[in-house]
Amino acid sequence: LELGTRQPSSRMPPPAVDLQHGENVLELHLSRVEVTPDGAGLLPSSTPSLFVTFDFYEHQTQITKLRSGLRLAFDHSSHFKVTVNETFLRYLLKGTLLLELHLAVGTSFKTVAVSN
Repeated sequence: LELGTRQPSSRMPPPAVDLQHGENVLELHLSRVEVTPDGAGLLPSSTPSLFVTFDFYEHQTQITKLRSGLRLAFDHSSHFKVTVNETFLRYLLKGTLLLELHLAVGTSFKTVAVSN
């Protein structure tokens, strides 16, 4: 998984949010996932159906759309309303963002990779 920063999306502005003093909207964007050759060998086919989940701070689990293949373009943005305080800043400094890659298996799934 490739992590980095980018300019805010100009295609889809974040949803309108009523912000109070000290609140901001933070955007996390997952552009793509590339499965390594070693990882591909553990999957049942060269066109597996995969999706990603991730948890950020005190918000609900986010889920991408299902994609097929080993080079997956998710182009998924999530927007989070956050209160900028000492607890949140400590989370940004010391916390981790856990991303999990899942293989769709019928109506269920199997976790095949984890990154943080």
